[in-house]
Amino acid sequence: MRRAVDFPSLMLTAGFSSAFMFYLSKVENYKKLKNVLKYIESDDKKSLEDMCDEVKKDEGVGYTGYISILIKALKKIGKPIPNLDSLSDDKLYTELLNITDNVDFRDERLLLPYLYELKKVLEALPL
Repeated sequence: MRRAVDFPSLMLTAGFSSAFMFYLSKVENYKKLKNVLKYIESDDKKSLEDMCDEVKKDEGVGYTGYISILIKALKKIGKPIPNLDSLSDDKLYTELLNITDNVDFRDERLLLPYLYELKKVLEALPL
């Protein structure tokens, strides 16, 4: 939850690229990132159990989940995101870094409503 609460203000202060790269640096397992992305993009609710088991395993997974949500939000505002599922971890990291090249100030403003709503929802959860 902290990840979602902190990102909007970090983005406004440092810019999307810096905030995204900071969160990306905290991802510990890129296989988990691929799995969470696959779940978010999928209509297959069977994978929900797999994803829940995956994210329970370690603390750093909050960053993984939030990066996945950011990628989904970037797609929603029309940013081109490559198919990340088939990439090796090294290439995945490079492609994720390249995403920041295409996000400008206008895109940050388009992302903010999504990010603030997510923040409000997560703050309301009893965790």
